[in-house]
Amino acid sequence: MENEWDIIAEEYSSIIGSQGDVWRQIDIDPAIMVALNDLPKGKILDLGCGEGYLERKLIPMGWRVTGIDFSQEMLNQASSKNSPGEFILGDITKFQSGLNDFDVVIANMSLMDVQDLQGFYQHTYKYLKFKGLLIVTVIHPAFRKPVGRWAKTILGKVLRHDPFVRVDDYTTSGPRKNLITYSTHLTTVWHKQISDYIQKAINQGFRLVNIQELSPRLSDLLKHNQPKFLAKFPHTLFMVFTKDE
Repeated sequence: MENEWDIIAEEYSSIIGSQGDVWRQIDIDPAIMVALNDLPKGKILDLGCGEGYLERKLIPMGWRVTGIDFSQEMLNQASSKNSPGEFILGDITKFQSGLNDFDVVIANMSLMDVQDLQGFYQHTYKYLKFKGLLIVTVIHPAFRKPVGRWAKTILGKVLRHDPFVRVDDYTTSGPRKNLITYSTHLTTVWHKQISDYIQKAINQGFRLVNIQELSPRLSDLLKHNQPKFLAKFPHTLFMVFTKDE
């Protein structure tokens, strides 16, 4: 079976660039850095590492980072960008032997693409040391595609004056085809409710210690030439869990 992310790898790598896409710069990176701020520099496992973006940010800060991704072409992109760290080709819902005692595991914008969420949490729990952190970021399941879409006029234009999001079929989990912003290729995402992300982690033994619905600031939107109405809705669901047992 052809890997969708092998097909999109070069285009996706171009979208991420060297500084990250607009949402990484505005919302996601600052939240991750705050979560890591007070921790002693140790070992991080980046699950769904893609083209090595986090490795390029975190290793110069003193972290030791290992990345796992299911797409060989994504890992090739990481190599072409001279991304530091160790990279492993593998399924993040399957256990990779020899990996343990990580201080932090990060799943940054990768769990939307995972069907077996319980398997992911089960194996992630084994990777972490006692009191280790699991940091999860996903596109907000309610306010963003594929469930949430901007309301449009009869002419098919997005409403710019007092826009709203049309949420459809939120309670039905399962695969949807989705077009990544600025991309020309569809990929399969597995829609999940917010409660799915949280409860399945709790079922595995994790404890939720931080949850935020990250919304962009107006000043950041203007800086990046984005529509002002985006400040009305959260873009990213950000969660931090800890392993207490």
